[in-house]
Amino acid sequence: MIQPLPLDDGAPHDPSARQPGGESAPGELDTRIQELEKQKQELEAQRAAAQNTPQETPFGTEDEEPADVEGRSFGIPQLPAWAISLLVHLALLLVLGLITLVTPSVTDFAIIVVSEDGKEPLEQIAEIDLSVDLEEMEDLSPTFEAPSISESKISDVTLDDIAAEVSDIGPQVIVQDSVSQIDAIFSEDGTAKQSLSDKVGEMTASFFGSKSYGKRFVFVVDNSNSMGRGRFYTAADELVKTVEKMEKDQHFYVIFFSDTAYPLFWPTPAREMIPATPKNKELLRRWLYTVQLCFKTRGSEAMKLALSLQPDAIYILGDGAFTDDTTNQLTLPHDRPTPIFTLGMQVDEKGKGQLNRIAKANHGTYRLVTVTPQAVQAALQSPIKKNRTRGPVWGRALPLKPKKK
Repeated sequence: MIQPLPLDDGAPHDPSARQPGGESAPGELDTRIQELEKQKQELEAQRAAAQNTPQETPFGTEDEEPADVEGRSFGIPQLPAWAISLLVHLALLLVLGLITLVTPSVTDFAIIVVSEDGKEPLEQIAEIDLSVDLEEMEDLSPTFEAPSISESKISDVTLDDIAAEVSDIGPQVIVQDSVSQIDAIFSEDGTAKQSLSDKVGEMTASFFGSKSYGKRFVFVVDNSNSMGRGRFYTAADELVKTVEKMEKDQHFYVIFFSDTAYPLFWPTPAREMIPATPKNKELLRRWLYTVQLCFKTRGSEAMKLALSLQPDAIYILGDGAFTDDTTNQLTLPHDRPTPIFTLGMQVDEKGKGQLNRIAKANHGTYRLVTVTPQAVQAALQSPIKKNRTRGPVWGRALPLKPKKK
C-alpha cells in the first residue's frame, strides 16, 4: 500500500498519535477521539479536493496519520491511468526477463500441457528426473510374443494314425463349418446365392435307399460276430457311399454296437459330429476297415450316445434282435423330434419286429437290405476278426477268458 507523504508544516509531533498501540491515560481518551474525528474530516476534505484537482496530490501532516476508526481502510491516493499502465508493463518486462535468463537443467525437466494449436501452455503437470537410468525405463515398454501355431499333417492312415489325428477334429469342425457356411451364401463374384437356411432344408442323406432330410446324421451299425459272410463289408461300403455324397456343410457320426458302443474313430473317438470334408471322408473310409467284430448285440449305449448328439436323423442297421433293452427304451412314449430309420440285413423275424417297432415309434421307416456279392467275396478273401473275449481295443465289455461249457 502506498502511504501519503507528510508535509513538514512545523507543527509539533505527537509521539502518542503515531503509536496507536501505545498506552494512554483514561482522561485523554475523549480528547484523542475528537482529534481523530477532526483528522477524518480533514482527510475527507483532502480527498474531495484531490478529485476536483487531479494534478495535486494531497499530503497530510507528519503527525496526521489516518486511522481506521469505523472499519474503513486507509486512504490511498488515485494514480493516473498512464502511470498504472506503465507500472504493469514494467512488471511484465521484469518477469519476462527473469524467464528468459532461467535455463532448465538436464535433471529438472517439466511436462507442459499445451492448447490444441500448440502455442499456449495451459498447465504444468509434473516434473521428470532425467537422471534416472534409461535401462530402467526400457522395462516400461510392452513386449508381445507371437503365438505358436501347429499344423496337423495328413499322411497314410493306419489305426494308430487315426487315433492321433481325430483329437484335432473338434477345432476343425468349427473352422471348416464357418468357411463352408460363407461359401454357401456367396458365390465367387460376391453375389448372394441360395440362403443357408433354404439350402439346409434341401440337404439329404440316403442310407440303403432310406432318405432323410437335414444337416446332421448319425449311423448306428451292428458289428456283432454274426455280421460276417459279407454283411459287415456291405454295411461299410454303403457307409462310404452315403458319406461321400454329403456336402461339406453336412455332419456325420458313426457308432458300432456289439458287446458295447464303439464311437467314431475308436479307440480315440471324435468328441462331436464332424463335417463331411474330403479329409474326414477319407479318415472314415480307412477307419471302417480296421473295425473288428465282437460277441453280443447290445445297442443301448450306442443309442444313448446317438441321441445325445442331437442329429437331424438316426439310422440303425442290424442283422438280428437286440440282446438288451434297446427296443423298450426306444419305443416308450417320448417327445423326441429326431426320426429313426431302421434297416435289417438278412434279419430274422424277431429282429425284424424290433426294428419295425422302433421305426414306427420314432417317425421313421423300416427297410430290408441284402448282402452284395462283392462283399461276400471280400469277406472270403479278408475275413474280419471275431472277438469272444476282451482284447486291447475290441471286446472291451467281454470277459477276459471264454466261459467254460
